[in-house]
Amino acid sequence: MNPASGARNREAPLRIAMWSGPRNISTAMMRAFGNRLDCVVSDEPFYAAYLVATGLEHPMREQVIASQPTNWRQVVAELAGLLGEAPRPAPAPPPAGPPPWPAEPLTVSETRVLRYLPTHMAAPEIAAELFLSANTVKTHLRHLYRKLGAHSRREAVQRARAIGLLTAPSRRP
Repeated sequence: MNPASGARNREAPLRIAMWSGPRNISTAMMRAFGNRLDCVVSDEPFYAAYLVATGLEHPMREQVIASQPTNWRQVVAELAGLLGEAPRPAPAPPPAGPPPWPAEPLTVSETRVLRYLPTHMAAPEIAAELFLSANTVKTHLRHLYRKLGAHSRREAVQRARAIGLLTAPSRRP
């Protein structure tokens, strides 16, 4: 926010964290923000670490611990990485040479999956985050690879970064 004019600085990312609320409201907000291309949503990312640290009993405790990172520092690093990958306006394509953009545009769903490619999350984990089936995520991955002209996840990330669909990873001192 520019204090002099009251206008929001378009260069600075807006980050909102909702830590708790009535379940129906927080779920509705999570899904609404999850549908936006400029947002990353993670539901209860610290829960497994909390269960391990406290030793509390919880229904499905073992399943939660098995499905999520239990080291809070790892959770923070993953969240910071996701926030660093939030889409930004793409740079203008170079005037000469072949166009850098895929001939076929990415769908909203493919773009949402693309944001998770720089992480070490497997397709089932990405699916859980996006409330999709693992097969749907795998289909989006096949389409992404084809549209980006990539043959691997790493190549797809490199290509997406090169054309401005993903930002470079942030480096922390």
